[in-house]
Amino acid sequence: MTDPIRPDLYQALLAKHGDRMPPESEVFLRRGWISLVDRLLTDIASEYPDARIVGLCGCGWLHIDTSLPADGRDWTRHVALDRWLQRYVTESLSTCECCGSRHGRDRGERRVVMCDECEDQKERCDAHG
Repeated sequence: MTDPIRPDLYQALLAKHGDRMPPESEVFLRRGWISLVDRLLTDIASEYPDARIVGLCGCGWLHIDTSLPADGRDWTRHVALDRWLQRYVTESLSTCECCGSRHGRDRGERRVVMCDECEDQKERCDAHG
């Protein structure tokens, strides 16, 4: 599992997205996916304004846990939201968790997505989360 998000990165997302941002204890991301998550939170506010992200985790790909209100609407809305979120999950599969470049790839058993440059310097990435 990825380490907990750096507090300064969490606070920046929280300041921008407010209650759409999950609690800090439920966010496990490295800095390279911050812009991806920022876009996700911005886009979901317009497409699914009543949806909430309740957890985000980088573990081989971006795991997104969501909540929609139980307001009597059709269950297909939940399915539609899951399909809509898939674009961000798919993008995470090639986005380096360390630097954010679009050259990331799965590093196997370690369950991280990193570009070759960051993989060669993974101690630096781990130190700067």
